Amino acid sequence: TGVQTCALPILGRPLLGYVCPSSAVRGRMITMPAFGLKLKRYLELIRFSHTIFALPFAVLASFWAWIVPVPGGDTVPDAASSAGSQIGLGWKHALGILSCMVFARSFAMAFNRLVDREWDGNNPRTSNRHLPAKLLGVGEVIGFTVICGLAFCASTLLFLPNRLPILLSIPVLLFLAGYSLGKRFTWLVHAWLGVALMLAPICAWIALRGEIVQRTPTDIFPALSLGVVVLDRKSTRLNFSHLVISY
Repeated sequence: TGVQTCALPILGRPLLGYVCPSSAVRGRMITMPAFGLKLKRYLELIRFSHTIFALPFAVLASFWAWIVPVPGGDTVPDAASSAGSQIGLGWKHALGILSCMVFARSFAMAFNRLVDREWDGNNPRTSNRHLPAKLLGVGEVIGFTVICGLAFCASTLLFLPNRLPILLSIPVLLFLAGYSLGKRFTWLVHAWLGVALMLAPICAWIALRGEIVQRTPTDIFPALSLGVVVLDRKSTRLNFSHLVISY
C-alpha cells in the first residue's frame, strides 16, 4: 500500500500511518532518557537532595563575614580603604561558596560509596545501593569522584586574589575522604563527620576574609565559634547506631 507502519515508542505496537523516525531521531529518543536516568542515579548516589542541609552553615558564615568590619589598620582589595568598613561580596563569591559546597559534598559522598561498596554488597540493607546493585560501574563512580574533586578545586579560583582557598583545597578533600577510611579503625567517626560539617562555616569565612586572616589570625574566631556550634549540634544528634543506619 506504500503506507509505512512503525511501532509506537511508548506502546510498542505497530500503528498504520505512523511514520518511523529517522535513525538520528531514534538515537536521540533513546539517548536522552538514558542520559536522564544516568544523571538521576548519580544524584541518588550522593543524596544530592541532602546537600541543602549543610548550606545554611556556610551561608550564615558568609553573611557574618560580610557584616563584620575590617579590623583597624587592615584593608582588602574588595573593601573600602578605611578600617571599619565591610568586605566586598559579589556574585563570584556567592557562586564560589555554592559550588564549593556542592562539589565537596558530592566528592565525599561518592568516595564514601566507592570505598564501602563491598561492605554495602554484603549487607542486606545496603545491597540495593548503586554500586552493589550494578546500577553504576566502579569506573563511572571513580570518574565522577575525580570530576567533583577537580571542580571543587576549580571553584576556589573564584576567590582570587585570595589564595588560601586553592592552597587549602587538597587538604580539605583529603580530610573529607578520610572519614570514609576512618570507619575502618575507629568508632569515633561521628566526631570526624561533625568536624567535616564544622569546616563549612570556617572555609566560607576563609574564602571571603582569607587575606585578613593571614594578617590578623584572630579574625577567624567568629567562624570558629560558629563551627563549634555546628559541631555541638551534630554531636548531640549523632550516635553510633544512627551513623551505621545513615551511612
